[in-house]
Amino acid sequence: ERGGRGCFRRSMPAPAASLEVFLLQFQKALGADNVRREGDVVHVRFPLQACICPVATSVPLQPDDLFCNCSRGWLQAAFEPALNRLPRVDCLESFRRGGQTCRFDVYLA
Repeated sequence: ERGGRGCFRRSMPAPAASLEVFLLQFQKALGADNVRREGDVVHVRFPLQACICPVATSVPLQPDDLFCNCSRGWLQAAFEPALNRLPRVDCLESFRRGGQTCRFDVYLA
């Protein structure tokens, strides 16, 4: 997770001013259907059937793949500025772990 947080902080522009602005930016990047807020949970789906991490592409897929924890950390860092803390992020499905795509839940409360 720490590696994913570092990756986000090295590669992303300045954080959004608010959660609402950040969610709109994230929806623009991934598509509105792929970033949905339901109460205190944001459902995130990466719309690819491949891992987007350039480091992970050189490593064989595994059922308990650790690179998915890196993605959790990336999402934590993405939401941190808007929440003023690291949120809990759950990996629901992962391409690297045998899923059809990568889906995460981000808990805002």
